[in-house]
Amino acid sequence: MGSLGLPVTPPRKRFSVAVIGGGIGGVVTTIALLRKNIDVQLYEATADYRELGGGIIFGPNTVRIMELIDPAMLQGYLSTATHNKWESKSDIWWEFRHGIMHDKVAHKEGEANLVAAVKAPGVGHASARRPHFLAELVKLIPKNITHFGKRLVSAQDQGEDGVEMNFLDGTIIRADAVIGCDGIKSQLRKAVLGKDDPAAWPSFTGKYAWRGLMPMDKAVAAMGEEYATNAQMFVAEHAHVFTLPLEKGTMMQMVTTVMKPDRKWEHEKWVIEADQDELFKELDGWIEPVRNLLPLIETHEIWALFDHPPARTYTNGSRICLLGDAAHASTPHQGSGGGMAMEDAFILSNMLADISSPQDIGIAFKTYDAIRRPRSQRLVTSSREAGEVYHLEATPLGDEDALRENLENRYKWIWNHDQKQELAEALALLAKERAAAALKEAEAMALLAKERAEVVEKHLTQNAGEVTVY
Repeated sequence: MGSLGLPVTPPRKRFSVAVIGGGIGGVVTTIALLRKNIDVQLYEATADYRELGGGIIFGPNTVRIMELIDPAMLQGYLSTATHNKWESKSDIWWEFRHGIMHDKVAHKEGEANLVAAVKAPGVGHASARRPHFLAELVKLIPKNITHFGKRLVSAQDQGEDGVEMNFLDGTIIRADAVIGCDGIKSQLRKAVLGKDDPAAWPSFTGKYAWRGLMPMDKAVAAMGEEYATNAQMFVAEHAHVFTLPLEKGTMMQMVTTVMKPDRKWEHEKWVIEADQDELFKELDGWIEPVRNLLPLIETHEIWALFDHPPARTYTNGSRICLLGDAAHASTPHQGSGGGMAMEDAFILSNMLADISSPQDIGIAFKTYDAIRRPRSQRLVTSSREAGEVYHLEATPLGDEDALRENLENRYKWIWNHDQKQELAEALALLAKERAAAALKEAEAMALLAKERAEVVEKHLTQNAGEVTVY
C-alpha cells in the first residue's frame, strides 16, 4: 500500500508472456499476470471464449485462491453459483447415498440410504455453469490482449531470443515466455515432454459419463425436492450418479459415470452420441428417484474420461511451462481440477512478478514446477481413487464405516491447503535458486577473467626480452 493507503501498481516487467488457451485456466492465469502488471497476451484456438461441460464446483481452497488472485473473480463466481436450497444442508458438499439396494446395505424400502454427508464448512456446495462463470472472468480482461482463431501448431524455444510460436493461420509470434493452458490435448505438453514420452499423451481411465440437464420442476416431480434441490451423489458397484442444482435452482444436472467393461476407448472422438436405452440398461435395478430422471434427459451423449500420466516436469527448463489440465489433467471425481489450475496461476504469477529480467524466467518456471507438481499430480491419482470409492471398489462391500470414513476424509488434503504458506515457500526457493544462479555466474565470470589474465601474463612473459625497432 502507498502512503495514502492506496494500492501500489507494481512496475511493468521487461519481458512478455504468451498464454496459450482461453479456457478457465488460461483466463485465470491471464488475470493473475495482469494483476502483477506483467505484459501478457492470450491466444485462443476457437473464434470465442469456450468452456465445455455443465456445472463446475469449487471447494474451500478454490474460494480462497480466487480471493487471493482477484476478489472480483470470487464475486463473479458467486454471482453465477447455485447453492443447496435447504438451509439445513448449506455446509454440505455432497450427500452420498446408495443407488442400489442390496442385502448388505441396511435401508428403508424405496429410499437411498445415506452413507455420508460430507461438509465443506463455510462453502458447502455451489455449482455454476462453466460458460457462465467464464463469461464473468472475461470481464476482467481487456479485449485488446485476447487473440482468437490462434491454434498453436508448434513452439520453438530459442533461449535468450524467446519462444517462436507458429499458428495454424500462418502467423508467427514471439514472446519471452509461453505458458501452456491448452488443456488435456495440449500441444505444449508434447513440446515440453517430447512426443515419444508416453506421459505426453492422455490416457483413458476406463470410465465414461452420461450428462443430462433438465428443468428443476420436472426433477422435483421425479425424485422429490430434497434430492433434486440439494447436491446428491448416488454410489453403486462400478457406477455412480450425481445430481446438482444449477442456474439459480431453475435447472438440475445429472451425470452418470460407469466403467467400460474392456476399459478401452477406440473412438476418435471423446464425446459420442448414445442410445437412451443404453442408459436405462446401465441403471437397471437402481432406486426409483434416480431412474425416474431418465426420461427427462433430452440429449444423450457419452463423454470419455481421460487423464494424464505423471509428467516428469512442467517446464522445458527455459521459457515454456505448463499449467492446469495441460500439466495435470485429472478425472472430475473430486471437483478440484479448476481449483488446482487457479492455485497454479497464483504461484506462477507471483514467481514471474518476483523477477525482473527475462534471463530469470527459467528459474521462475523451475521453482513453480518444484512447488506445484507434487500437489497437483497427487490430485490425478486421488481423483482416480475417488472414482473407485464411488464405485464401491476401494472398500469391502457392505463395510459402511470404512466407506464413510474414506468419503469424509479424502477431500481434506485438498481443501485445507495453506496457499499463503505455499507462496512463502515458493518465494524462498526462488530466492535460493536465483542466488545459486548468480553465484554460478559469478564463478564463471571469475574463471573467465582468470583465464584471460593467464593468457595476457603468458604473452607478456614470452615477449619480455624482445625489443621492437622502428
